[in-house]
Amino acid sequence: MNFLVVILTIPFMISIVSYLWARFFEDEERFPGGPSLHALLVVIQFAVLTSYYVGWQQELSTILLAGLYIVQALGVTYFLLNKRSGEDCGCFGSQINSKLDWKLIVLNIGLACGVFWSTSTHISLSVVEGIGFLCIVAILCLLFSVGIPDGLYAFKGYKRSAKKYYSIVKGYKELIP
Repeated sequence: MNFLVVILTIPFMISIVSYLWARFFEDEERFPGGPSLHALLVVIQFAVLTSYYVGWQQELSTILLAGLYIVQALGVTYFLLNKRSGEDCGCFGSQINSKLDWKLIVLNIGLACGVFWSTSTHISLSVVEGIGFLCIVAILCLLFSVGIPDGLYAFKGYKRSAKKYYSIVKGYKELIP
């Protein structure tokens, strides 16, 4: 397993954990292709990532990984050609806003090229190590896709509500000797 490709798999993993998080908390579906197409995409992403991390036919898994990025670029192109520019793609769940635009196409093609470019070396993992590594990456992606945005949202809310009590707190501070 090439660790550069592991880094290149993070967008897929963020997509998977964000989708599961949104389904668990019944958030609204913002994927432009509809809920069934979004579920199919997530299942395919999970199958490709699992095959890659457990080392099942490493070359084929790497080609599938890059191919999935290309398919996603084609999907974004399709939606942009149907006048859906600026619409939320829903790829990263309800926590992270990501708009359909041409930059997303370039990013997906760039990630596919990165996967093809980084296939020169492989580090072998057993099935158990691969699944464990997959779980570790999933937990980190959950932190970055849900934990940090929710924490920032809570901090902003606290800051707004604390603003109206600032003068009271400041007055008490002057009373303390």
